[in-house]
Amino acid sequence: MKSYTYSALVGLLAVLLLPACFPAIQLYQGASADFSSGAEKEMKDVLTTRFENAPAEAVPTLSQVLDQGEEGTTSNLSYTQLYQSALEKLDKALKKKGALQESDVLGNALTVKALAAWKLKRYEEADAAATEAEALFKTQEENSPRDEVLAQAVHSLITLDMVYDSTHDIIEDLKSKTNTASDLPKSEALSLFDNFKEAYAFSIQNEEVDARCLLNALTDLDGIRAVGDPEKESVCQFVLLSELTGLKNWYDALFHIDNVMKLSQVKQTETAVKTWITAERDRYDEKRTSMMEELLELLGGSEDHPTYAFWDGKL
Repeated sequence: MKSYTYSALVGLLAVLLLPACFPAIQLYQGASADFSSGAEKEMKDVLTTRFENAPAEAVPTLSQVLDQGEEGTTSNLSYTQLYQSALEKLDKALKKKGALQESDVLGNALTVKALAAWKLKRYEEADAAATEAEALFKTQEENSPRDEVLAQAVHSLITLDMVYDSTHDIIEDLKSKTNTASDLPKSEALSLFDNFKEAYAFSIQNEEVDARCLLNALTDLDGIRAVGDPEKESVCQFVLLSELTGLKNWYDALFHIDNVMKLSQVKQTETAVKTWITAERDRYDEKRTSMMEELLELLGGSEDHPTYAFWDGKL
C-alpha cells in the first residue's frame, strides 16, 4: 500500500476538487457575457430614445465599462432576456460560493448579480447583492477596481431610477397643461403647485438622512467618484454621466413647474411660490455648475467635446 505525505494528500485533494469549481466559474463567465450583451443592446434600444441625438459616449450605459465578449451583439434575445439569463446563471453559480471565492471572483459575481437585478427592477435583490459584494472586496485578494465602484454605486443608481419613475407622471402632467395654463383657475394652479412640492420633497430633496431621494443619491455618487484612482477613471465617468441623467430629471421638474406657474400668473402674484421656485433653481444651478466642471475635467478640458456640448445643452 502506498504511503502519502501530508503535502501530497493536499495536492491530490486539490486536483480532485478542481473540476467542481469549473461549473460555477463557467456560469459566472456566461452570466458576465450575457449581461455585457444586454447592456449593449439596451443602449441601442432604450437610452438612445430617451436622449435623442445624443452622442453614444454621452449616454451612460454599462457597455462603456464592461468587457464585451465575442458574442456580445449576436444574441437574438432582448436586453431584458439577457439580464434575466445572467441572473439565472449567477443564482446557480452562487450555490457554489466557495468555488467562486477560491478563484477570487465571488465579489465580482455578486456585483454582476446586483447589476442584473437592478436592471430588472428587482431592487431589494440588487441592494443585498451589492452590499455583500462591497464587504467581500475589502478582503478579496484579487479585486477589479471597476467592480468595486459599481458595487458601491448600485444603491444610488437604483435611487436615480426610482426618482425618475416617481416623478415622471407629474412632469408629464405639467407638460400637458402648458398650452392651457393661462386659463387655469388660481385655486387649481395652487393645488397643482402644492402637489408638486409634496412629490418634490419626497423624491428630490427629502430631509431624512437615509431617504432614497435624488440629492442623497448625488451626494453618495459624488463620494464614490472622489477616489482619484486612475484605474477607476472610466467607471467613474460612467457614474458621473448617470448623475447627469438624474440632474436632467431635476431640471425637467423645476422647468415645468416654473413654466406652468408663470403662464398661470401664480408665480407673479404669489410671493411664496416665486420664492420657493427661485430658491430651488438656485440650488439646482449650483449643483449643475459643479458637475459640469467635473465633467469638463474628465474630458480633458475641452468644451467642444461632444459629450460636454450635449449635456451643456440639455441642462
